[in-house]
Amino acid sequence: MKFYYQILKTVSAFCVIVTMFVVCKKNNTNFSISSATITNLATIKQASQSCGGENISPQLNWKNVPANTKGFVITMINRSNNSSYNWCIFDIPNNVTELLENAGTEGNGIAPPTSIQTVIGAGAIGYVGPCASIGQTNQYEIDIYAVSLASMGLTDNSTPQQVVDSANKYLLAFASFRFNYQGN
Repeated sequence: MKFYYQILKTVSAFCVIVTMFVVCKKNNTNFSISSATITNLATIKQASQSCGGENISPQLNWKNVPANTKGFVITMINRSNNSSYNWCIFDIPNNVTELLENAGTEGNGIAPPTSIQTVIGAGAIGYVGPCASIGQTNQYEIDIYAVSLASMGLTDNSTPQQVVDSANKYLLAFASFRFNYQGN
């Protein structure tokens, strides 16, 4: 019995080392994402309509894309509200390195034609801008996943978490940036 325990302990240690190597390898890149329309603080333009905003998704661009990237997944998460999703767009082709402002509005023709946006919250498809109570500041995070698949094989009925789980299986690199929205 002691022999089997030692083997299990050795295998577990090996898996941890392998996992750390893979994670380090995935992050060993200068892959990055940024926005010309959001720096540290979102404006009323990006805010959700329920907060009196225009609900216009920000312009996003990314660079230093890893070799073998076939597609991208982008999410926006409210870090101040149990990491709830405000946006999830996937199946973005590998030749795209920018989403124009308002690409998060489903059906307006701005997002890449092969991309798919998921249902967020109470049934809205596409971008739902930041919101905060008066005097409160919420922190948001925009994440990009460079993946080794051109199509995730999912639909707009998939949850953002299902998309992220699938993206993590085919992940080549990950980048993110954070910003705040202050309710007024």
